[in-house]
Amino acid sequence: MPQPQKSWPHWLAALLSALLVCSGGCASHRTQSTGSAPENFGSQTNSNVRALESLPLSKVESDPEKRARAYAHFATGLVYEWNQESAEALKHFYEAALADPGNEEIVLDVVRQLLQSKNPEKAVFLLTKASAQPGASGTIDAWLGVAHGQLNQNVQAIASFRAALKKDPLQILASQSLAQIFFGSGQVRQAVKVLEAAAHQTTDDPGYYVDLADTLVRFRNLAGPEGTRLKQWGVDALNSAEKLKPGDVAVRQRIAERYADLGLLEKASDIYARLLKENPSLPSVREKLADVYLRNNDKKRAIELLEGIVRQNPNNPQACYLLGVLASETRDFKKAIEYFQRTLLLNSGFEPVYYDLAGMQIADDQPEAALKTLALARERFSQTFLLEFYSALACNRMKQHSQALGHLTRAEVIASGSETNRLTPVFFFEVGSTHERMGEYDEAEKYFRKVLSMAPNDAETLNYLGFMWADRGVKLEESRQLIEKALKLDPENPAFLDSEAWVLYKLKKYKDALTQILKAVSLSPKPDATLYDHLGDIYIGLNQIPKAVEAWKKSLNIEANDEVRKKLESGSKP
Repeated sequence: MPQPQKSWPHWLAALLSALLVCSGGCASHRTQSTGSAPENFGSQTNSNVRALESLPLSKVESDPEKRARAYAHFATGLVYEWNQESAEALKHFYEAALADPGNEEIVLDVVRQLLQSKNPEKAVFLLTKASAQPGASGTIDAWLGVAHGQLNQNVQAIASFRAALKKDPLQILASQSLAQIFFGSGQVRQAVKVLEAAAHQTTDDPGYYVDLADTLVRFRNLAGPEGTRLKQWGVDALNSAEKLKPGDVAVRQRIAERYADLGLLEKASDIYARLLKENPSLPSVREKLADVYLRNNDKKRAIELLEGIVRQNPNNPQACYLLGVLASETRDFKKAIEYFQRTLLLNSGFEPVYYDLAGMQIADDQPEAALKTLALARERFSQTFLLEFYSALACNRMKQHSQALGHLTRAEVIASGSETNRLTPVFFFEVGSTHERMGEYDEAEKYFRKVLSMAPNDAETLNYLGFMWADRGVKLEESRQLIEKALKLDPENPAFLDSEAWVLYKLKKYKDALTQILKAVSLSPKPDATLYDHLGDIYIGLNQIPKAVEAWKKSLNIEANDEVRKKLESGSKP
């Protein structure tokens, strides 16, 4: 045995000496193979050093040599484990379990490590021996089924799970795994039958009901009556668990989580609220309760709770992020920016917040700040659709349309390869409007038509394309049809009314144009320079020059514009 690389704890050294003495001095058996253990062992284990008082070696048979071998392997495994030599430790624990297959505590601990380190063959070998022991529990058979399943031996796995349930109908691991096999092979009726049997068991263990609910929740979206039944059994299981009034906080949290999964948000929030009242410092419960409030669209209580979390712990990035999202939904851009910036400081590795922050900066007319935020993301993360798309939005706000088009082109290439769901009408509208701002009208029309092929009732696109044609004096009849369709969808939209007024003006229908432009002016939430500019032009068409001059003056008072100033100075048609 290799020398340990650090000193053993006193209790371990004493234990090793005692075990070797009580084994009759059979030191030669410490690493001797039983003749039945396979040679290759996994390299990864997650076992912790076992305490002396819980040493589970009381079931070794009376054979002195077998007892000595089991003790020696177990003690040697402890030493290797203490020195973090996991593979060697597992080897000796495995030999100890083979020497005493009736000791289920050791067997199951070793089996979990074997399965975790992808050694299902050895797990099956060990569990088969353990299952053959007199009085072997259903837990052994259930884990034997799991090991067979890892080897894709479904027939043997099903037999083991059925054996486990025959011994112990409350063996939830067997029920869960058996149902999973049946669902995976398309035998839905068989799977539902297994879960129905599990759902009709009764016990005073709330953990059983919660474990059952975990499985039922997983398959709750199954179509048809089977899905409805699974959901109801899940609710019944959680109700049964709650009636037992479990004292374990973790169990109560799981009950709340499963209620939320099943859509019973009020029941979930009640449990979380009680837990929080009993123990205000309980980790993560506030966040989970806030999430339930959000899912229940109770934004007011969600905000109150999240603000409380931030007051208690200003360094909570999750709470800051959610508050940013909520602020963005109410279009409180400045508050959203503040919370997203705090999130970024607390967790610079959280990629989505860069795009959320940039989006709010663009919405708040801070495109330069948005580009700085996106530059930080570009340094830290790989190129993504959102990175390029938000960069394009910021560039367009800064009237850097050529750069915007470059970003949009890269975004489209990225999305075409891996994120085709990003290629939405919104995206293509942005591409079309960018081409239009660059004077590339044929390209703009191509993209706007693409939008309308995907979303024929997209009022913004109908109006934009119609106005683009009207402003250029082309395709006026089709332009009018598109704009009228947009107005049917949104009859009191000032921008749409302005577009119709403009196409009527281009068609020399000045009276009809005047009616629509005056309606647009009256419905506009604030004075608009473009509306008054168009009003002046329409008055010129009606030969009402004083009214035209008055309208152009109002336009210039709102926003300086050289073209309007020229019209005002000439007092004639543009």
